[in-house]
Amino acid sequence: MAGVARRHAPFAFTLLGMAVWPDTVYVAVEPTGPFQTLQRDLQAAFPAYPIYGRDATFRFVPHVTVAEGSALAHPAVKDSPAWAGLPVRRRATAVEAIARGLEGRWRTVWRIRLGGRDRAVDRMPP
Repeated sequence: MAGVARRHAPFAFTLLGMAVWPDTVYVAVEPTGPFQTLQRDLQAAFPAYPIYGRDATFRFVPHVTVAEGSALAHPAVKDSPAWAGLPVRRRATAVEAIARGLEGRWRTVWRIRLGGRDRAVDRMPP
């Protein structure tokens, strides 16, 4: 993963606003190209681990998940005042490996900086 991250420079993007799939509320991002290129390169490097465990027909849409499944019914999801703070510009500077622990909660395991800087890999505490 560090080899892929090293070949991609940090890049700017915008968190646009709320978007919805049938089972997910998310924040749309723009531009999508740098995220898609990075994801394609990671998938090529790790073909045994497809994104979200999907098959080859899955189409990756860069986004930030806010809520999914039963959490969609919570009024704070769509009525949060945080949505008024969008759009906002940000900068992607790292790739994170996220895994579900034994307790069932997701956590960041590795953060690997983009662009090949020294000390490119940060191991996250358990």
